[in-house]
Amino acid sequence: MNAVFDVKRISPSRVLSWLIPALAFWLVLAFEIPYALTQYFHYYRLTVFLVILLLFYLSFRLQGNLSVLTGFGLTMLLFALTVSYLWTSGFSDNFLISGLLPYKDAKNYYLGANLLLNGLPIRVAGQAMGRPLFPGFLSSLLLLSGQNLKISLAILAQLAGFGTYLSARQIR
Repeated sequence: MNAVFDVKRISPSRVLSWLIPALAFWLVLAFEIPYALTQYFHYYRLTVFLVILLLFYLSFRLQGNLSVLTGFGLTMLLFALTVSYLWTSGFSDNFLISGLLPYKDAKNYYLGANLLLNGLPIRVAGQAMGRPLFPGFLSSLLLLSGQNLKISLAILAQLAGFGTYLSARQIR
């Protein structure tokens, strides 16, 4: 009987092609790149978009593990540079204060997650009560990260990048 998932058949190069970009994401965040460099990836610019589009096109033309390494690496790099910009610049707008604290709807999800962490019902958290899945997930991330909001948000950004790359890979 053949196993669907045989660990012995997975090559180390395949594992590394997924692991290296995932670790590079955390390295970019650890170095705190100055926001003067990362601001180009936060705001839309046609030239940056075209260069990134060309890089993704070239990475998707490759085959095998090299395609995964370049495509997933580029995705993780772009997501990490955007998060790095938010954190180093202290960016604020209608949804985010100082690049970290959520405002408006996201505030209710964060409040609901904190209520769950403290063993309280999320009845008073407004929108979190109507949509309890994300506050539950966020509270799990906060629990695993020692209630460190930066690490929890970085994990969310990395998961979003992973999902974006897998979607783009299916479309290619």
